Amino acid sequence: MNDLVAELAEHDFWYHTIEFPGGSRTPGLFDMPRALSRVGMPESLDGKRCLDVGTAEGFWAFEMERRGASEVVAMDLGEWARVDWPPACASVPQGEMDVIPRFKLAHRALASDVEWIAGSVYDLSPETHGKFDFIFLGSLLAHLSDPVRALAAIRSVLEGELLVNDVVSLPLTLLQLRRPAARLAEAQHPVWWIPNVAGLQRLAEAAGYQVLAVGRPYFLPYGRGRATAPQQILTPVSPTPLRRLPLRLVRNLRDRLGIPHAWLLASPRPELASEPPSTTSSANVAAHAESQGPRMAAPNPRPAATASTGISEALERELTGTGWMYPWELAEGVTAPLLGDNLPSVHSTRAEMIEGPVREALAAAGPDATALDLACCEGWFSHRLLEWGAGRVVGVDVRELNIRRAELVREHFGIDRERLSFRRADVFELNPAELGHFDVVLVLGLVYHLEDPTGALRRARAMTRGLCAIESQLTRQTRPIVYGGGSPDVFHRAEASFAAFVETYAAIDPLASVSGVLSLVPNRAALETLARVAGFEEVEFLEPSPHHDVQYLRGDRAVVVGR
Repeated sequence: MNDLVAELAEHDFWYHTIEFPGGSRTPGLFDMPRALSRVGMPESLDGKRCLDVGTAEGFWAFEMERRGASEVVAMDLGEWARVDWPPACASVPQGEMDVIPRFKLAHRALASDVEWIAGSVYDLSPETHGKFDFIFLGSLLAHLSDPVRALAAIRSVLEGELLVNDVVSLPLTLLQLRRPAARLAEAQHPVWWIPNVAGLQRLAEAAGYQVLAVGRPYFLPYGRGRATAPQQILTPVSPTPLRRLPLRLVRNLRDRLGIPHAWLLASPRPELASEPPSTTSSANVAAHAESQGPRMAAPNPRPAATASTGISEALERELTGTGWMYPWELAEGVTAPLLGDNLPSVHSTRAEMIEGPVREALAAAGPDATALDLACCEGWFSHRLLEWGAGRVVGVDVRELNIRRAELVREHFGIDRERLSFRRADVFELNPAELGHFDVVLVLGLVYHLEDPTGALRRARAMTRGLCAIESQLTRQTRPIVYGGGSPDVFHRAEASFAAFVETYAAIDPLASVSGVLSLVPNRAALETLARVAGFEEVEFLEPSPHHDVQYLRGDRAVVVGR
């Protein structure tokens, strides 16, 4: 152990924080062990042949070995001259890459059987490298001038799944949540493209993959090696698209939190699984994105109802009518037309914020857990409740159009009516004694469309056996309201307040409430007060993540859970 400590002391800089038996750790630029729980790597890789592309000192290769892989190949360039340097880089190192002796030291300290090979991702081929069941690609795409070509080369040697964990731009993700975008980094750094999350996904799709899962953005935290890292290897901070954020603030956030990353899991599209790498390059991504369209934006032209799409004539008629609230993907190339481009961002944010607490509540209730979706619209969250563990779900909405569409979608996906039922009713007409009690109740996007939000939440509380998730638009009123107390010299102050307006446009706007309703929009304090007055003993605001819809980040919308 003393010999290992002495050898570690000979290397004052590491990319990866690697833990060795006995408690020794490398002074890594990045604290990789802390990132493990944020990356969607399978818990078990038993019996799989795995490849780590751009391995550096090998943290991810050793991790795949630890998770049971039968064979792990760790690949890196070997020589600095092979790095995909931007032409304007001021200084380019020469000779053998300094990560190689550090990899060998870690390899020996871990008694590892990982095989290290020299090579470029662009040169991967089944003839030379064979096929792999699982491939990890970590923080490399940002350093490549042609990430699509690299991903296509990886596809040529992949028989299973690819896990990409790479740098993303948080500002572009916030500004362009669904539209693929990327920025070209500063030319003097060894960094090329930094995409938003949608852009990372589109790169994989353009290279011939089907994306199986996309993780939330997170910060890859710095380790002890941050203080000694050469300046030229640090990811640059270009002028941010959020022009109102000072560059110093962005740098401070980066220094404190780390580098924004996101992961995705993908596999080769079946029709391309046996094809050689495409000549598609990053220059073709824009054209590909235009032809494919954002995954959660307005759809491409829809094919007519046919046996191949499996869409009934009744559902096809609905798809050609007025816009929909939710981005239903009904078949390949068939997506419901949306009422507004901003809606998917709101829906995905709602889903990500409530999924954890809802899953926990349903799991606690067991396989027979029940859920109620008030103001269910077309039933999109009703379907999510089934996915999250509910055994039976009831959706309620006041509009006949919404219930008709919800039932058509249910039939399209072949869900039994005993598991998922819908009823048309006003929330104030519901009888808790008749409808029963539910382990989870959703009240999403309803409160601010009501004349009596307190009464609606009291009904929701009467039907809640476990958890109730409430989402609402909010006013920006944060200062207390002063009102008279019945005599000239008595005044009261209230933190909670409402904005009042009459929704007279319901006949032409399906997002509005029923015609003529006096809607009361709460501020943040009022939303909490409503939940407590309705009878929830525990009320908790759920905090948004940096990639969530800007309305939640600004405090114009909020989600609370009541128990």
